[in-house]
Amino acid sequence: MSNHRSVPTKHNNQVNKGCSYAAPITTGVMSLVIVIRTRIGQLIKMQFILCILFLSCVAYPKQLFAADTEVADLFGMVVSGKRPGPPLWKVSNEKNILWIFGTLDYLPKNLDWDESSVRFELSQAEAFISPPEFSARENNPFRAISLMRRINKAREIPDEKTLEEILPVELYSRLMALKSIYGPNGNDIFELRPDEAADELFREAREAVDLRFDQKVSSRLRRIARRNDAVLIDHVKSLDVNLTIEAFESTSLADGIACLDSTLRTIETDLEAMIIRANAWAVGNAELLLNLVYPDKSEFCGSAVFKSDEIGRIASETRSEWVDSIEYALSSYENSFANFPMREIVHPEGLLNHLRQKGYTVSGQQLSN
Repeated sequence: MSNHRSVPTKHNNQVNKGCSYAAPITTGVMSLVIVIRTRIGQLIKMQFILCILFLSCVAYPKQLFAADTEVADLFGMVVSGKRPGPPLWKVSNEKNILWIFGTLDYLPKNLDWDESSVRFELSQAEAFISPPEFSARENNPFRAISLMRRINKAREIPDEKTLEEILPVELYSRLMALKSIYGPNGNDIFELRPDEAADELFREAREAVDLRFDQKVSSRLRRIARRNDAVLIDHVKSLDVNLTIEAFESTSLADGIACLDSTLRTIETDLEAMIIRANAWAVGNAELLLNLVYPDKSEFCGSAVFKSDEIGRIASETRSEWVDSIEYALSSYENSFANFPMREIVHPEGLLNHLRQKGYTVSGQQLSN
């Protein structure tokens, strides 16, 4: 018998067999995954990549470095090996308890997260609540190929122009300076839209300092909960593929340039903060995590997708359903477990503070009421 049970705010996610390529977009509590699947087992790569950055904006001394300095040494070492991750936060509603585990989008590449730090609480949990996730899927292999071509075309600058032709001189100079450090061998970005070039350069910079986009921790939490027969309360919404691609295609040149400018500023000033945040998460330094800032920069990159009327409505409704699921768990289960993006734990407008304001008791290591 399935351990997925119906609750008022739950949306079951059908698993579709086959190979797939997924490009994630994160929005603090939301992720959008565009997936092209085939029924013949063939992997179709869909080059649909939007970049939304949520990095810590904290003041650190700027480092000066020689041209021959190894990129990986610019900001110090990224931790590796088995690490516990952050401590749990606890929300109580009389005798009912919700345990919250904070997650980050970017973690050390060679981190081996030690799940033993949460295994007991997960073994006791009657329900596991996941944050919103959005996907747009195409299962027909012939349509998948057509969509792939459409997306690849949308990633390129119209009229066969290059970034040098369309960018302000100062912005192009900054791009070239960072490219010489983090992506000296790749010239394909010069034909990409500014927002797509931003994503490629940010990926190169992230990999250069040994950080990776992480979905493994959330997946492992969910697997542990499922093994222990917890109710899995998911918030996965399927978006119309054509609508999603149309929103991507509608990104204006001005929005793309704003995204590139924001991304370059992130690499120039926040890459070290990103490493510090990843290290703090890995070693379980809750005090430091709580003192970092997690700004929402979705207004600059990828905003065209979520600003679409229909997709924006779905995103807003899904967040409301997620909040309802958290409160439902607090009223219905003696023990439940959820993973929150760290921004939702730290930010004054985050979900943890919302629960506190609703009268629930919030506590946790290094966390004041």
